[in-house]
Parts: sequence; structure tokens; C-alpha cells
Amino acid sequence: MKIYTKGGDRGQTSLLGGARVGKSSPLIDAYGTIDELNANVAYLYDCLLETDHRDRVTVGDKLYRLQNELFELATEVAGLGQGDQQQIAGQGVERLETEIDTFTRELPELRNFVLASGYRLTSLCHICRTVCRRAERKICGLENYQVRPEVFTYLNRLSDWLFTVGRYLLYRRGHREILWSRAK
Repeated sequence: MKIYTKGGDRGQTSLLGGARVGKSSPLIDAYGTIDELNANVAYLYDCLLETDHRDRVTVGDKLYRLQNELFELATEVAGLGQGDQQQIAGQGVERLETEIDTFTRELPELRNFVLASGYRLTSLCHICRTVCRRAERKICGLENYQVRPEVFTYLNRLSDWLFTVGRYLLYRRGHREILWSRAK
């Protein structure tokens, strides 16, 4: 099988059902952003595995699971308007909430806005979080498609999860959160 098909050489691509659309289509932009998020989660996962971090197995396993869920989510968005779609796991939102609560129990209370820095893995979590928020905005822009409410909820909760995991990794490594302060 060749990796190139030449089918997209003129700015068009095929949807799951075979329909051709422009590569600038809001639908392509939405699932492309989910793909970008997935690539960033993969990078976070790889960087986590390269550290001596004691939580790499616990967090790493969760990141690997997220990669699979994001692939399913991108497939669902790519199939909007095409009939049957794969769907992200229905338990995904509840699981993310449970994990957020578990990580949060170990963290100091959040009393200030924090900057997205302090430790490389924390910064990568924030990169993933911001791409996740962009994917959420792109999907909100798909007014001409029937998007399941669970898709919005999943992405919203995932961005919260990524924020919390960033704080968790920072805290577990003994680093302090860098607090936001007004520019002078």
C-alpha cells in the first residue's frame, strides 16, 4: 500500500463516507485539530517515559488510553453526517472526573492563577490543554452537523484533566507552581 494517493493534490480530501470536501472545510479543521492534540499527547507520553519520574507508569498508561480515545473521537468527527459513527467511550467523562479528583487530592489548594511553566512535562500538559480547547472551539463551530453533546463534554473535561495532570507532575517532582501576577 502506498502512503500517497495523489487524491489530495488539488486541495480536496475524502470524508469517511467518500464525499470530497476542501481541506479548509470546518469539518476537516475540527478533526485535524483533534489529530494535532493526539500528536501532542503522544509527545507528552514519550517525554514522560524518558524521565525517571515515578509516576510515568500511572500517568503514562492514562495518556496512552487518551491517545486511543482521541483517535476514536477524530474518527467520529470525520464521520459526521455520514451515518453510523464510532463513538468515544460513554464512561470517558466520568473516568476523567474521577482521575481529576484523585490527582487533586494530592495537590495543594489552588488559590491563584498559575502560569503554564515550571517543569517541562507541565508545560507540555498545558500545550495539550490549549490544543484541546482549540479542538473544542472548532467542534462548536460545526453548526451544520449533529455533534453529540458528549463530544463537547469530553473535550471540556479532558482540558481540565490535562491542567490537573500538569499540576500533579509539577508537584510530584517537588517544583513550585509559578503564580500569575499583574504585569507592572
